[in-house]
Amino acid sequence: MLFGFAAVTVPVALRELAYLELGSMRSLLRATSSEYKKTMSFAGKSPVRAIYSYHLSFLELVGRVNLAGSTSYRAARVKTSTVLIISSVLAAVYLFLAGLSPFADLLSRPVVIVLPILMGIITLVLMSQGTFSNERGWLAFTAMDPAVYLRHLLLSRAVSTLAITGPFALANIVLAFRGVSAAVNSSIVLLVTVSSASILATYLVARLGAVQQVKEEGMMPGQFDLKQLLAIIPTYIVIILIVVSEISLTASIAIAGVLGTLSLLMMLSKSVWRGIAYRLTQRGFV
Repeated sequence: MLFGFAAVTVPVALRELAYLELGSMRSLLRATSSEYKKTMSFAGKSPVRAIYSYHLSFLELVGRVNLAGSTSYRAARVKTSTVLIISSVLAAVYLFLAGLSPFADLLSRPVVIVLPILMGIITLVLMSQGTFSNERGWLAFTAMDPAVYLRHLLLSRAVSTLAITGPFALANIVLAFRGVSAAVNSSIVLLVTVSSASILATYLVARLGAVQQVKEEGMMPGQFDLKQLLAIIPTYIVIILIVVSEISLTASIAIAGVLGTLSLLMMLSKSVWRGIAYRLTQRGFV
């Protein structure tokens, strides 16, 4: 009798659990999938033009979120034009406070010095952590030479981040003409030092294996390891270089020149980026 009861109830219970699991997965996918208002078309564009078309149109923001002890991955895609408008408005406010307001004499130097540090942190995190996380190696590295793909990927990302730093650099140029000497250093930092350092930091983080591929939004891309702590080292180094650049105009020009030259030489080397593609593949990028 018990066997007969079990023979009837167990299949029914398993069936209900299966539907429950399926419903849970559907809810999870709906909660974690990103929806976009429209799709992009790359018809008629060469592979390189398609890379620039996408990355100059959008900024991808990625990061880990820890909520109530549960760690997950979140991503957002923001139009570059929207970022540029917001940055321009903030740069206008910055220009007013540091150059036109009644408190300009008091605020100009502290604000002009702090701004490049803040912009440097934002840009470095955006570049070093977000450039490779969403890449699909099986498609990107087989569609064209990995070196060509990665170089244009980094260059397009570096140019797109100017939507964040560019308006503030222009505001600093205006302040420099108004007699704020520190604004000259700040302009050099924002236009050359930060952009060059971002390329170098992105390379370093990928080379050390401190960035992991994200395969599903809302899920952890992989187990956190000590190597990922190394990703913060370039940020500290760049902050030190920015502070030194703000102290001396000569140091600012020298640091910008060295970082610019290093990033240019790195971008010209195909073997460097083929090595990065191999390194990412070793780390499990698919």
